Amino acid sequence: MNRMITVLLALLACQTVLAEEPSTDMLAEGEVAAEFPMEELRRFTAIYEQIRVNYVSELDDKTMLENAIKGLLSNLDPHSSYLDADDFVDLRNSSEGGYGGIGVEIVGEGSGVRVITPIDETPADKAGIQAGDLIVQINDETVRELGVEEAIDALSGEPGSTVTLQIIREGSDGLVEVTIERARISVPSVRHQVFRDNIGYIRVSQFQEDSGSEVNAAITSLLEESVAGVILDLRNNPGGVVNAARDMADLFLPPSLIVYTEGQMTENQLRLEGSTPDQIDGRPLIILINEGSASASEIVAGALQDYNRALLVGTRSFGKGSMQTVVPISETTAVKLTTALFFTPKGRSIQAYGILPDVVVERARVEAVQPRNLWPSEADLSGHLANGEGQEDYGERERLNDSTTETATSLFKQDNQLFSALNIMQGMIINSAASLPPTEG
Repeated sequence: MNRMITVLLALLACQTVLAEEPSTDMLAEGEVAAEFPMEELRRFTAIYEQIRVNYVSELDDKTMLENAIKGLLSNLDPHSSYLDADDFVDLRNSSEGGYGGIGVEIVGEGSGVRVITPIDETPADKAGIQAGDLIVQINDETVRELGVEEAIDALSGEPGSTVTLQIIREGSDGLVEVTIERARISVPSVRHQVFRDNIGYIRVSQFQEDSGSEVNAAITSLLEESVAGVILDLRNNPGGVVNAARDMADLFLPPSLIVYTEGQMTENQLRLEGSTPDQIDGRPLIILINEGSASASEIVAGALQDYNRALLVGTRSFGKGSMQTVVPISETTAVKLTTALFFTPKGRSIQAYGILPDVVVERARVEAVQPRNLWPSEADLSGHLANGEGQEDYGERERLNDSTTETATSLFKQDNQLFSALNIMQGMIINSAASLPPTEG
């Protein structure tokens, strides 16, 4: 008999003895010995032997057992998986911000892999890959044929190589085909700029180990430009390092509980707290989220919403509220196992439900009802009076070339969610200034 079957049967026999005569010395007070599922183990050994003997091509024990391990983990939840040596490298590169591929966060779903979000400025983003796309074929193989883990591996590759995807996209008839050239994905996780002279904008594309310190540096730069409010953009941010989420939320709060977890093991029941004062000194804060905001993004958004520190604008987040722990099995392999669920400071579970924004603004293609060249003005009337400030003529040319209006119109068309957030922030700044006591002088 195959040696693997011999080992399994020996385990079965050993377990039978233990089940019949459990040692009370091995049980804690009040603990009951678990009944081992003997029939299921017998079924497994029988199926294993049938595959070994009757499958169309010969399979070695190592391959069969690795497949069994992968199947065991993949059927737990979408985020638990077996990590071989290459997967270890990929995981490390992801947390450090660099790897070879197309730049997309995905999760297995049925016969395909679902795009959670394309990462900013990566080949996937530039090729038009969208959050919610279902990838069903990679090059000439379907995801069903490949399996989820192999499909994920197939998206990675040497920079300069290409991969062709067949995608099911909501609102499209038939499959959408996209060919993407892979690149070295090494994207800074944080960038910032100033809008309308007094509104700071910080974009975080993913949570890497140094993302908290990068946001702190962005805040310092923005305060030097005298911003009166800050917009933190976490849209299409798939998450990443949990401690970076704690560090980031801490920048906008007094020392507070940021997130806690609940799991089966005591070591997986965590409480992550901040320790620094509010780095923007109470200035108005808006967080942009959408269906591509997941995991660490939801931790930050949920904490700041719980403390009424930020106004959340956009659409409901993804709902990835679970923590994965990498458990080494050998020097070259490990399992990534879901070990706990995240909860916001007020006890809200993020899992599956996500974070609901305070102001819902769906992403939309927006067109002005009336073009600017049709805006009426007193200046268009024959014989109109001068404005009293020496301006004799303020006609169509000046209105159409107004730089503020031009910039606003462009943003209005390109990103209506950010446009809405800027308008809301402008109102928050005015309201904040109006509530300050008058200064003497």
